[in-house]
This record gives sequence, structure tokens and C-alpha cells, in this order.
Amino acid sequence: MFKLLRFLKPFVLLIALVLILVFFQSLSELYLPTLMSNIVDTGIVRGDTRYILRIGGLMLLVVAGGAACSILASFLSARPGPAWASGGTCAGRCAATCKDFRCASSTASAPPR
Repeated sequence: MFKLLRFLKPFVLLIALVLILVFFQSLSELYLPTLMSNIVDTGIVRGDTRYILRIGGLMLLVVAGGAACSILASFLSARPGPAWASGGTCAGRCAATCKDFRCASSTASAPPR
């Protein structure tokens, strides 16, 4: 396990950024029920339409921010994959070493006719 962690060093900042974005996405999802309870407890009980609209607008902003964090985190988390397999890491070197072996072994293991 620890031997594999050294191959993640080039992606440390990217991994940290993705974790931060996922954290903010989770916060936005957890904040929505609080805002909804504020609308019910304060806005509906008092009959304050302006308060309901203001908190409802804030809910829309929170949802938009959470969606933006989710989309950006998904985009950024997909970026190390091609770099990992391109040959600069353990997986890439392993794939380059085993490429000829797979070709030779696939023809050798074909069933006789």
C-alpha cells in the first residue's frame, strides 16, 4: 500500500482540491434541510412571504454551488487516470512491460483447430 502512495505524489494537489470540492458539496447538501426548516418555522408561521422568497433564493444558490462543486470534482478526479496510464507511473510502466507479453500469450493460448 505504501509503495503505491509514492506514485500519487504528482497528483497530491489535485487530490486535495477534489477532496475540498467534495467537502463543500457535502456541506451544501447538508445545509438545505436547515434552510427548509427555517422557511417552515419562520416564514410560514409568521406568513412572511419576503423571508420565504429570500431563503428560497439562498437555497437555489446553495444548490447551484453544490452542483458546481460536484461537476468540477468529477472533472478533476478524471484527470489523473490518463496520466497514470501513459507511462509515467507504476501502471504505465507495467502496461508497457506487459504489452508484448499479452500479445505473445494471447496467440499461444489459442485453442487448436
